[in-house]
Amino acid sequence: MASNTTLSGGLGNDTLTTGDGNDSVTGGFGNDLVSTGAGNDTIHAGLGHDTVDGGEGFDLVQINGNRDNFDFEVVNGRLVARSSLIPAYSSTSVTNAEIFTFTSQLAGTKQVVVATNEDQASAMRLYLALFDRTPDVGGAEYWLGQVDQGVPLTDIANAFLNSTELQSNGELSDDAFVDLLYQNALGRSPDDAGKAFWLEQLQSGVSRAEVALDIVGSPEAADTIDSVLLPTGVATSGDDTIDLTVGQDTIDAGKGFDVVQVKLASELASSDYSFSVDDDGLVATHNSDSSLSFTLKNTEVLSFGTEDNVVIVDNEDNAEAMRLYEALFDRSADVDGAKYWLDQLDQDAVSPTDVANALLNSTEFQDANGSLDNDAFVELLYQNALDRPADEAGKAFWLTALEDGTATQAEVAIAIVGSPEAADTIDNVQIIPANQA
Repeated sequence: MASNTTLSGGLGNDTLTTGDGNDSVTGGFGNDLVSTGAGNDTIHAGLGHDTVDGGEGFDLVQINGNRDNFDFEVVNGRLVARSSLIPAYSSTSVTNAEIFTFTSQLAGTKQVVVATNEDQASAMRLYLALFDRTPDVGGAEYWLGQVDQGVPLTDIANAFLNSTELQSNGELSDDAFVDLLYQNALGRSPDDAGKAFWLEQLQSGVSRAEVALDIVGSPEAADTIDSVLLPTGVATSGDDTIDLTVGQDTIDAGKGFDVVQVKLASELASSDYSFSVDDDGLVATHNSDSSLSFTLKNTEVLSFGTEDNVVIVDNEDNAEAMRLYEALFDRSADVDGAKYWLDQLDQDAVSPTDVANALLNSTEFQDANGSLDNDAFVELLYQNALDRPADEAGKAFWLTALEDGTATQAEVAIAIVGSPEAADTIDNVQIIPANQA
């Protein structure tokens, strides 16, 4: 059974790591690195620039200060809460946390829930729309869990509507109900046309739960209710697309099939970088400007644009399959193709040779090359995969194998892309061993 741990940092820059219990960690002063494992953890951020990974579970980040004095932004896959009063001295950069609590003597306690999808966001916005308050921690954990289990949003809205907290307002007429939603969720009185529309909806049989959900799901409510965040580009346990905007940093994209899009400067390409692997992950070193370098962990595709991707795999079979894109199509793997074939390979549903046969029979290959004889096919593989003409001995070897039936075109393609020369030449496929990915 996992034990619960309490850790506190001091005045310096501390690294605080816990296990799988329900842990409590206090950062203190300094620029602290906090990592908590599974469990429902509470992380108290201090002064300084703290980096927090809440891990699995329902995790809370507590910040001393008024919510109104903090701005949120996404930087390199992390949600950053930055003090607008002392931005140079206080920020908290977070992944894998579900709720922030801001505590201030003047403003009291306010929660900010981090939703991962529109349904979660709508459910959490009901707190302000119907109760005129931010979600409490226990309620947020419960209802987010209900959303994730597939409970319909209308059932959740009805639970709010039937709660003792809302019933304390007494019996609300339709008119008063619409006024309540506008004031709480939109921060204004209803306009005449809007009010007339919703009253007509209610009188024609649309339920109050449906009206409440329509209003909290509107763009205006999303802009108004700052106690619920639905950030894009934050690393989660799902499939993420993360914008890389600051170099010399490490992005840990987490679980799932994750794409990191390079947006450090205009017109950057994979050819501007050299790639290596160390204990931290894939290191991308810019060839002339170190400020544009970075490191990736738990990332499947590094994208410099639609036609310029680097696929990151953890074994040679997957690498061979991804190199086929260069060998047969003269391009890097597209994101959807990489995701599909890597998933199939990881499930042992196909072999690299199966992938080769599928690509050889694809419309893209047939349209570009027509019916290639064996001589032309071998030349294509050498030019695309090895970036040189076929040498006489090599060409003769592969032609003999093809013509006497020892190998199919798919098998020859796999053999060539699996060679050390192809691995050195095709730099849009990188291997990070599974224990380092």
